This record gives sequence, C-alpha cells and structure tokens, in this order.
Amino acid sequence: MPFETSAPLAIDVYQKTFRRLHTAKGSARSLGFEELAQSIHELESALLLLKEPKDFTPDAALAFSQSWEDTRSVFGVYLRNYQMLCGYAAEGTQQVGTPAAPTKFNFQTFCLDLIPMIARTALDLKKPLPHLRLLCHTLWLPGRWRQAMLDAFQHLLTNAIDHGLENEDEMRQSGMREQGRISLVNESTEGRLRIVLRDNGKGIDISQLRARVNDTVTPDDELVRNLIFANGFSTRASASQFSGRGVGLDAVREGLAEQGIAISINLLPHERYSSRKAIVFVMETAEPQLGGFAA
Repeated sequence: MPFETSAPLAIDVYQKTFRRLHTAKGSARSLGFEELAQSIHELESALLLLKEPKDFTPDAALAFSQSWEDTRSVFGVYLRNYQMLCGYAAEGTQQVGTPAAPTKFNFQTFCLDLIPMIARTALDLKKPLPHLRLLCHTLWLPGRWRQAMLDAFQHLLTNAIDHGLENEDEMRQSGMREQGRISLVNESTEGRLRIVLRDNGKGIDISQLRARVNDTVTPDDELVRNLIFANGFSTRASASQFSGRGVGLDAVREGLAEQGIAISINLLPHERYSSRKAIVFVMETAEPQLGGFAA
C-alpha cells in the first residue's frame, strides 16, 4: 500500500488516541486521582511531539516511551488499590466478577452525581462554587449511553467552569452580582431526547477568536461553531490539566455520535459583554427510541 494512502489512517489513529487520553485525564481528575491525571497530562505533551512524521526522532520516541511506562505504572497502582477495595481475590484464586452494566439509568440521578466533580473543578480553578440548576424530567436512558454521557459532561462542565464562569475579581469588574450558574434542561418528545446545557459566564470572545484565526473580518456564527468543535483548536495560548489541548469538544462530539446523539451550539448575544457571545450546547437524538424513556 502506498504511503500516501495509509497516511490519513495514521492521522486518524493519532487524533483518536489523543482524544481518548484527554477524556481519561478528565475522568481521573473528576475522581480526584490527581497523580494519574498529571501523568496522563505529561503523556499528552509527549505525544504532541510526535504529531508529524518529521517529528519522529529517537529522542522524541524515547520521551514518549518513558512517559507511557510512567503512566502505566501510576495506573497500575490505582488499579491494584481498586481491586483491593472491591474485594478481588489474591492472585491464583477466583476473583469477584464485575457487575453487569445496567440496561437503563436515571438521568436526574446521573446529573446529581456530577455535583462533586463540579465542586472539585471549581475549587481547583479557584472559582466560586456555581449553582447547578436542574430542570429535568425523570427520564430513563439506555445504559449503553451512560459512559458517553459521562465523558461528554465531564468535558462540557469543565469547559463551563474554566472558560466560562468568572472568578470573583472578574465578576466584580463586569458588574455581575448573581452566583455563577450552570443549567441543564431535558425533554423528551415522541421518543426523541433533547438536553440543553448553558452557563451564565463570560462566553466566547469573538475578537480573540478573530485573532486566533488571523482574520480581518468578524467570524460569522457558523465559522465560530465549526471552530469550537475543530480538532486542535483552542482559545488558550497554553495547555493546562483542564483545557488548552483543543481536543475536548472534538472528543465530545465523536463519543456522542457513536451513540446516535448529535451535539450542536447556539450562540446568543451576551448580556454583559458586547464583544462576546453566550454559548448554549444542545444534545439531541437523531432517531426516536422505541418505547421512549420511561422506567
């Protein structure tokens, strides 16, 4: 097979690997596994050095190999601790089986379970604890959706707190008097699910976005929406454990699409900033679910 034919496959594998690592880092951080999250963050940095074929130097390959082994070692410690907590038997004896995944899960309970992650992320980012406003019907969603939903909300909520919600100084400067808020609304119509996620933070700076794309005209809404989901695009100049890699929302879209759920963005005029727009995320199922979402 010619090299030119196989190159797109290699790029696709690279991007998928990076998205999976980024999601794993978010999951580790949300669970309070700081050492594992930091190790995966360093592995991401090592992988970035191998993005282009010209970057495959012996030193870069060695750095990635060492970072990979370090991450495996850290993960192994967490795994052994988990096995001990779950009562796994010693090596050579019968182990306790893993419980089967539930066929359905309650979306309201699922949302409430996100609160510790929201609180931990706000604390780590030195942001005031936001108010989580749930306007949710009691819906029972297919169990196979749960992991994709969990990965998606970890990314989206982290972005809302890191990029959107303001710290106390920013709130005072913008004249904001109310508490930072994240709202979730769901509804089901004729077997189709719709979830709307938004916050009352500072939204996205259109002038900053224009500078990032090196454009002399203000990007229209369609370009902004495409850029937000584009692989490798970030409004941050440098990456942290929380954001800046430019892969989080790309991973969200891919993970939800695999379960038949589409995610889109609505951009609204901002109430406090003339150069910014508020972002609203909308998740919808493409096809109706047989039997709807009753228990």
